[in-house]
Amino acid sequence: MVFVMGLDARSIAETLSTTEYRVVSAKKITLLANPKGKNAVADATIKALVPVPDGLGFMIISGDGNRELVQRGVENILKARSLVGESCAAAILPPVLTGQIDGRTYALWQKHQPLPTGIGSKIVKRWMYAPRILDWAHELCADSLRPALDEKSQFQAPLELVSRDAAFPPAMRRYAENALNRIGDLRLMQCIQHGDFWEGNVLRSMRGDSELFVIDWAGANLTGYPVMDVTRMLMSLSCSKRARDYNYGRLCRTLSCDRCDLVVYALASIGYLGANLEHFPVDRYYKLGVRIFNYLTTE
Repeated sequence: MVFVMGLDARSIAETLSTTEYRVVSAKKITLLANPKGKNAVADATIKALVPVPDGLGFMIISGDGNRELVQRGVENILKARSLVGESCAAAILPPVLTGQIDGRTYALWQKHQPLPTGIGSKIVKRWMYAPRILDWAHELCADSLRPALDEKSQFQAPLELVSRDAAFPPAMRRYAENALNRIGDLRLMQCIQHGDFWEGNVLRSMRGDSELFVIDWAGANLTGYPVMDVTRMLMSLSCSKRARDYNYGRLCRTLSCDRCDLVVYALASIGYLGANLEHFPVDRYYKLGVRIFNYLTTE
């Protein structure tokens, strides 16, 4: 019997035996291995493929680092769906079942397929999927856009953190310092921010239609920052400068702001992440912050 973090297929089967997703045999459950080495994370979850009446289900179970992590993701999904329009909510896939296994929260989803991988896949994804994914990210922002609730905690404190952090390049710190002097002149907004919006967290429907789903909402910020999700996906898909400029122009119109103001939002988001890293690796945080700043400020 295969164990992952002390959990085996038998435990999963026993838990599901009291639900409508009862599994006849633990042998039909496949536990998936987690990344090791530099790709490992302290709050890694346990993943399993589970047979369900409509085909195959994908189960995620909280790991040792945070036994409530999956429940937090489910709560974010339900809250996010309630704050946006119907078309946007359709891509925020709710689980079909939630509960606990050995003190760990879990959720079960109908399984869907990832975006294409392999040779030439980036071109395919940019051509077939990037416009729809980025349109959805803009819709998520626009539907949930509200005036910032607390400018001090959402903008001033995070920008101060970036401006004082010697691990960031001088140009980035100066930009954050200048942004602090401009806060009073800006109409600062907040929106739902997925928080880990890259191609690996977008799935295609198993039904073969054009539906796309966005997964992994545990790190979402419901009072987050415009521009970050769009930027992460533009970078992930290696989109063209034309696509970048189009999406940033659209975002500026939605926010009624200038292009340079998008950098203010990004730096505040970076500072907020730095103050709430939890198990996020520190070295990855600095690399991500610098990449985003450079991407936004490069002509």
